[in-house]
This record gives sequence, C-alpha cells and structure tokens, in this order.
Amino acid sequence: MPRLVAWLRSGTPALVAVLLLLVAAPLLALLHEALRPLLSGGGWSATLHGWLGADAMPALRDTLTLAALAALFAMLLGAGAGLLTHLAPPRGLAMVEPMLLVSFLIPPYLTAEAWSVLAGPAGLWQRALGFGGMRLATWLYSLPGMALVMALHLVPLVYVMVAGALRGVDERLADCARVHGAGPAHAAWIAYRPTLVPALLSSALLVFLASCEEFGVPKALGDYAGVRVLSVAVEESMSVWPVDLPRAAGIGLLLALLALALWMLTRRMYGDARVAAHCRVRRRRAWSAWPLLLLALVAGGLPLAGILVAALQKAITNGLRADNWTWAHFAEVLHPGGAGLQALTVSVEVSVAVSVVGTALALFAAWVLETARGRAARRLELLAYLPQAIPGVVLGTGLVLFWNAPWNPLPVYGHVAILATAYLTLTFPYAMRYAVNGLAQAPAGLTRAAAVHGAGPLRILGRIRLPLAWPFLLGGGTVVFALSMRELAASSLLQPPGTQVVSTYVFEQFDQGNAGEGMAMAVVGVLSTALLLGLARALLSRRQDAKTVAGLE
Repeated sequence: MPRLVAWLRSGTPALVAVLLLLVAAPLLALLHEALRPLLSGGGWSATLHGWLGADAMPALRDTLTLAALAALFAMLLGAGAGLLTHLAPPRGLAMVEPMLLVSFLIPPYLTAEAWSVLAGPAGLWQRALGFGGMRLATWLYSLPGMALVMALHLVPLVYVMVAGALRGVDERLADCARVHGAGPAHAAWIAYRPTLVPALLSSALLVFLASCEEFGVPKALGDYAGVRVLSVAVEESMSVWPVDLPRAAGIGLLLALLALALWMLTRRMYGDARVAAHCRVRRRRAWSAWPLLLLALVAGGLPLAGILVAALQKAITNGLRADNWTWAHFAEVLHPGGAGLQALTVSVEVSVAVSVVGTALALFAAWVLETARGRAARRLELLAYLPQAIPGVVLGTGLVLFWNAPWNPLPVYGHVAILATAYLTLTFPYAMRYAVNGLAQAPAGLTRAAAVHGAGPLRILGRIRLPLAWPFLLGGGTVVFALSMRELAASSLLQPPGTQVVSTYVFEQFDQGNAGEGMAMAVVGVLSTALLLGLARALLSRRQDAKTVAGLE
C-alpha cells in the first residue's frame, strides 16, 4: 500500500493517462482500422491488397526515390557549406550563418508554392526575363525538382549538424598521423572520421525521414509532376469520395513503420555535439562568403521574394509592370469578418493555447520522468517522443479514427479542440526536449542542499528549478507556437466544417487560383510568427542583461 500511495503521488498515473490519450490511443485506433479486414475474417492477402491497391506500390517507390534524392541534394549542399565554413571561415560569419537558416523557417508547402510562382510556366522568371521559364517549369514539376525543393528547405538541418560535428574535431590527431608517415588525405580522414561520419549519416537519415513524411511539397507539386507519395495517398483515401478508412489506415501504418524504423536508427546514431579542446585557428577569407550567400539566396531569399512579390501583384501573369502592384490582397485578407482574418485568428488562438498547455505538460512530464526509474519510465519517455517519428498525416488519420469513433463520448471531433489536440500531440516531443534541458540547469548540489534543509520536491521545483528553467520553457513554447502555425497535413484532415487555419487557407487559395491572397496570408502568418519569436528572444536577452548587471554590482 505505501508503494501504491507513493506511485500515485509521483504523478506517474496522470502522465500515463495523458500519453495514452494523446499518443497511444490514436495509434492503436489506426492499427485496429488497418487490421479490421483481417479481424473480420479476411486473409492477409486480402488485407494487404486492400492496403496497397493498384497504386500504393508506385507511391512507395516514388516516396523512397524522392526521399533518397532529397537526402543526396541536402547532403551535398549542407555538408559542403559546413566544410567550407570550417576550412575557410568567411568574414562576417555571424551575419552569413543566420541567412543560411532562413529556409528552414519557411513551411515546406509555402516553399513549394513560392517556387511555383517563381519558376512556373507563367512564373515571374518567364515574365521578367522572357526566356527559360518552360525549362525551369519542366525541372520543377519533376521528381528531381521536387526533391531539390525539399532539400533546400532541409539544408539548414544538415549544415547545423555538420558544423557542430566539425567543432568537435581534434586536429592534433592529423598532426600526429602526419608525424608517423600518413599522407595529407589519410591524416585528415583519421582526424575527421570519428565525429564527421556519424554526423553525416545521422543527418542523411533525418533528411530521408523528413522527406518520407513530407506532405506539403508533394501535395503542391506532385499532381503536375505525376508523382504520388504515401502521405498524399493517405490524405486522399480520407478525403476523396468514396472514403476508404481501412486503406488509409493501412498505408498510414506502412508509412509509420518506415518512419519509426528510421527514427530509431537515427536515435542510436546521433550523439551530443562536443567542442574539441584544441581547435586550429584559420584565417578568415573574403571569397568563402560568396558561395554561402548564393546558397542562402537560392534556398531562402528567392522563395521569400516570390512570396512577397506575388502578395503585392494584381495578377502574376501581368509581370512586373508598374500598374500591377497593389495592397488589395492584404486588405482582403485582413478585412474584418473575412475568411482570412478568421483563419488567422483561429491559428493564433489555437497555437497560443497549445504552446501554453504543451509547455506545462512537458514540464510535468520531464519532472515525473526525472524521478521515475526502471523500464516503465524508459517506455514512457519513448512514448512521449514517439510523435516526432510519426508523420502528421498518419497521426491525423489516427486522431480521426479515435476521436470520431461512435463509442467515444468526448466532444472533441468536429470542434476547434481537435486541432488543438493534434497540434499538442505533434509538438509535444519538442516541448519535452526543452523542458528536460531546462530542468537540467539546476546544479545537483543546490537542490540537495535545499532538500537537506527541509524543502520538498514542489518547493525545490518552484523556488530553484523553475527560475533557472524558464528561458528554456519560453524557447520551447515559441517553437511549439511556430510549428502549430505551419502544420498543414493534420489541419487538412481535422479542421471542423466552416473553420480554417492559416495553412489550409493559403493552400485553398492556391487551389482556387487566387495566389495573391494566399501569399498575402502567408506573409502575415510568417510575420506574426517572427514577431513572437523576436519578442521571446528580446525577453531572454533582457533577462541575460539583468543577470550581467546584477553580477557586476
């Protein structure tokens, strides 16, 4: 009995209930629906045929090919940029490096739409220069073109991982190898292999995983390119009449298993970045900034320019004429009572609520798991991080099956609360990671001293650990807000009738041929997210300055 009371007081039962409701129940509902033909008496061959149909195998082939090409392109560009900044650090790296990260802040579906505006058959390139538009369009609406668009979005991920690994290279190993007779290439391989190769492999797997899960880019460009992927096949099985729930669940299960296997492999390979005790100081070069600036321009600058230009033009097909500029699209999007402002309001309200609730739940989960021990605690931790491996369209399908089940009495499906539930589930691993890092900021000696003097766990948490952890919690909350504002796959499956969010509004405007209003809403959405991120950064900087002043006094 005392053990049971202690277990109940630890908060573990509440955490188990939350994770079961958010993560396990939708995935179990997906599994049950996928196996329903088998449970109803059909054989495995009939079940697999219902999953795959006539087009699932080509979709699987296109998914793997697209992901492999995206990983290849991202590795070439991101690893090349990382090696360049290490071997020939450019002057002004502090200003160049943030430019390389801009493309990761643009939602993938928006990047795809921006390239359609720039390089489509009647895009800005053709209208401005009068040549080359059809060749660019042919390349863009192809499987390699789609892979390149996805790779440009994911290049910052590879760059950050490779650059971090290169900071951990101890170049004294190369000097020792040269002394013992190794050639320059062999000596460099001895020094760089232990840290660089794992970073390259893990970043390649992460890009491959993200590309297998990607929904926005294939949805925007796939029809024109004749490319079908599994994520789009799941969405079409759920939204195109006649709805085929077992097939959607079956394809979703295959995609989830593929993503889960890659995620587990990545977790085994990826380690914490370290900084070598002896780093070789290299002279900064002026020329090495130009390739990095060119990469930043192509990956982030051109899509941002395409978004802004399309938002300010009356019609893209009229080109860059002086009489083709207008603010009317912004006025329409922000018109009181209009569909655009309503979508923006719903997105902001839901994202703010999810960031607050998600950060609080992640803090609670991190605190409970910190005190828990044994195999059960490790399983709970794995369940908490599991949504990071599940594609949004698959998890959205599971949420539909669970929350819309006839036996489920909770009034969540069909209301805005279902969007909040989906965002909370998808972003929980990111909030969790920030919360764990935040709680780790309190020195163990300080918390032990407080416990020795009679402070209980809650008092230690409130008086010592939270004041040290709140910058990380604020950072996690802003990340959750940004990810919620850009989510497309789950939103398209779960948005209630008569309700839109920013991502679905933008996508719908493009489907209806109204690119100007879609891009105007994209600009407003990106600026609102950037504003919140800037405020959070300003608060953190102000707190750091206050701590510095207090230390000087």
